[in-house]
Amino acid sequence: MCYDAEAKLTRQIKDAIHEGASDDEVEHMVRKLWELIIEKELERDPDRLRPKVDPDTLDPDKFSVDEMIAELPEYHHVNGHTHPSFIMMTDFKKPRFAVAEWGFVHKSCETIHESYTSFDQPWMNSLNAQSETIFDKPTFAEAALRRRCVVTLDAFYEHYHQKGTTFPFRISHVEGKPLYVASIFNKNQLLDESSGELVRKNTVAFLTCKANDIMSKIHNNPKVLARTGPRMPVILNYDQIEA
Repeated sequence: MCYDAEAKLTRQIKDAIHEGASDDEVEHMVRKLWELIIEKELERDPDRLRPKVDPDTLDPDKFSVDEMIAELPEYHHVNGHTHPSFIMMTDFKKPRFAVAEWGFVHKSCETIHESYTSFDQPWMNSLNAQSETIFDKPTFAEAALRRRCVVTLDAFYEHYHQKGTTFPFRISHVEGKPLYVASIFNKNQLLDESSGELVRKNTVAFLTCKANDIMSKIHNNPKVLARTGPRMPVILNYDQIEA
């Protein structure tokens, strides 16, 4: 459940600035996003991301941070299996932020290639984690205790199933505010087999809970219902973020 999301990266950066991210932190995140999204993800799937300028001209050294923020692409109905990168808040009292790819990679994963192709082994790469069991699952227990975070989304999508056809429902805040999704993250060190280099990156999973009445009517995938029942992301009110 919740395999598709919508997020404006410019808004995530502006939210981080509003919450108190330092100038150095903002610049680091923006440059990291350019590295992950513009240079890598765009090459992998050029039709999914549509920057406002020719990607061949996107040389970070030629742009100011403000210009780079303005050129960040937006995710519209992006699928989690393409590993989109988000801004996550990792501390609330002393606001701290970092970039993470959607898809929690287990510490036993050793290579970048494996991290992108291990969906047949859900303990290796998980888009979501059930909030009721995260402290009991070896995959998530350490992160549940030590590496909690919040990711802001503009919307997420659930699919209603009827007579073999699926209909996506876009779920967003009634007032257009961001949705604060409770999440956990991991710090991974993976081997890039093509270059022989060790690459450090963060990976994140969204927490889910039992669906409320409205979401239960939408999230009706028979296979999922048989396995877990209807689910939805754990959406926090702003005053719940610190806890």
